[in-house]
Amino acid sequence: MTRSDEDGYLRNWVDDPRNPLIEPPRPEFLLGDPAVILPGDAPDGCWHMFANTLLGIGHYTSRDGLEWLAHRKIGPGFRAFVLKDEGLFYMFYERFAIPQFRSHVAVRRSEDLWTWTPSETVLSPSLPWEGGAASRNVGNPCVLKIDGGYRPSTTARASYFIRTLASASRGTSGLLTPNPSAGRSRNSPRR
Repeated sequence: MTRSDEDGYLRNWVDDPRNPLIEPPRPEFLLGDPAVILPGDAPDGCWHMFANTLLGIGHYTSRDGLEWLAHRKIGPGFRAFVLKDEGLFYMFYERFAIPQFRSHVAVRRSEDLWTWTPSETVLSPSLPWEGGAASRNVGNPCVLKIDGGYRPSTTARASYFIRTLASASRGTSGLLTPNPSAGRSRNSPRR
C-alpha cells in the first residue's frame, strides 16, 4: 500500500537555516542518538530530548522544537530510548563497563522527565554470538508495547546482530524485565 503525503507519513523535509540547532557541549565533540519526547506527552508541555555525548546522556528542552536549553546530564550511558507507559517514562540505554568493550542495557524511571530512579541493569550479554573474550555487549535498546506486552530489541557485538526478546513484563520494581522463552536454544537470536 502506498501512502501519500496527505496521510502524514511523507514530508518534504527542508533544512532549517539555523542548523545545527544543538551543538555538542564543549570540550566534547559528540552529540548523537537522540530520543525525543513531544510536548503532548511531556508533563510540562515542553519538548524533551535525551542524546548521548562522550560523557553521558544529555538532557535538552525546548518550547518550540528549535531553541534548545541544555540541562545537567542524566548520567553515564549511550543510545537512550524513552518509552512512556501508564504515566511513567522508562529510559532504556546502553551502559559501558570497564573495559569499554563490555556493555549492558540499563533502565531508569521518571514521572516528570527531570528526576530519574537509579540505574538498574535489565539485560546483559549471555548468548555466544553477543561477543567473545575481549568484547561482550548488548546495546541500542528499543522497547515497543504490543498487544499488552513489551517487545524489546537490542544490538549485540560490533557486528550488530539484532536480538528481539520474545516478550517482557513488569518486574517487582515496576521496571520492564525480559521473560526468556521456554525451550529456546542458547544460540537462538530470540529469547
